[in-house]
Amino acid sequence: MPERTTPPFRADQVGSLIRPAALVEARRAAEAAVARLGGRDHLVGDTVTLADVALASMSAPLAVAVRSVREDPAVKQLLAWSNRVLEMQKEFLTVQSVTA
Repeated sequence: MPERTTPPFRADQVGSLIRPAALVEARRAAEAAVARLGGRDHLVGDTVTLADVALASMSAPLAVAVRSVREDPAVKQLLAWSNRVLEMQKEFLTVQSVTA
């Protein structure tokens, strides 16, 4: 059969074009969190609070999500922020244990 050069073309589809609800929700939640941060280092005030640690901990599983989620700009930004917060928390706990 000769190859067509005019529509309709034939194309093979691999996988689904429908995005699972969990994927859509992960991206939406990451966008909401990044928007709430508004470019600041902390959710509340100018130091790490329980709110920061909670959000950073809850977003950590996104680091092992499927590639399409990990590569989402909002998810990348949230994970970078999360890593900074969790590193600050480790430093705080180390200082507290040394001074106690």
